[in-house]
Amino acid sequence: MTAQPELNRTRIQQILAAVGTVKPDDSPAPEFTEYDWRQPHYFTEEQLAKLEDFTNRFAVEITRKFSDLCHTDFDAEIVSVTQHFTGEILEQTGQELTFYYTAFGDDHADKPWGIIGFSQETAVTWATQMMGDTEAEANPRKELSSLELSLLEDITAAVVEAIANCNQSFKLKPTRQITRGNLPFEPETTDSLCKIVFSIKPAAGQRSVEGYILLPCAKLEPVTSKIDQAAEDFTAKEISEAISEHIREMSLPMTVQLDKAALTLEQAMQLGEGDIIILDKSVEQPVEVLAEGRRFFFGYMAKNGGRKAVQISEFSNVES
Repeated sequence: MTAQPELNRTRIQQILAAVGTVKPDDSPAPEFTEYDWRQPHYFTEEQLAKLEDFTNRFAVEITRKFSDLCHTDFDAEIVSVTQHFTGEILEQTGQELTFYYTAFGDDHADKPWGIIGFSQETAVTWATQMMGDTEAEANPRKELSSLELSLLEDITAAVVEAIANCNQSFKLKPTRQITRGNLPFEPETTDSLCKIVFSIKPAAGQRSVEGYILLPCAKLEPVTSKIDQAAEDFTAKEISEAISEHIREMSLPMTVQLDKAALTLEQAMQLGEGDIIILDKSVEQPVEVLAEGRRFFFGYMAKNGGRKAVQISEFSNVES
């Protein structure tokens, strides 16, 4: 049996020198569309368009609600609609020590799933406007009285009604309990959350204040789904298509595998910082893209916006 050459630094330098003789690939790196893996992508482009239509209707509804409550004209607009993982939201709300919150949910369920949040400044402004003074400058440091907190409960109930009025599938009720500094409940860690930030101000021109609605993306399916009807009205084919669409939108973690290498226990124990493990593949060969441990694609390493990326080159017909 032929003895294997010892893997020492001299040998490594010889290998690196040989590798360095290969002419580098001068072809430009492929360009890719930016994709932020740190944010959930629960909705498709088509669903985002439907969600935008929903939020625009909500802006109209909340304008009408505030105008009725305060007996003067108001203007509302949607500031942003964003998607977040639960951990990010919990980190944000952990810093909102002066924010007020109230919860809402289905009228037939005990456990709420939606949250309305607003700052101390917004709370004072809304309470002041409810008492008929839309011109005065609100003092953001002011402590709210029991009466003002009660008025805020009326406002948050109106916000929930505005949400429900935008889609007939929503049958919502507020808890009518306002908390400060702490969320009324902790969202499920597995949820993708949608945050809708809105601003509102008197039409007379006073500066606007903001509030936001936080709810699981899944609860917006009556808004973003292709069919808006009762479950018993679906045909078997429609149910099958809905399940198939849901499966297609499920998250599937992908792993990029450069190659495998086999070392003896002695070689592995001698590895240290700066050492190099030589793989069997040449630099021209593609890497493997795996899902659930099975190889689905081949591709080539690339870069995108300062991050590592893989350009898919072909499908894999071999199960592994």
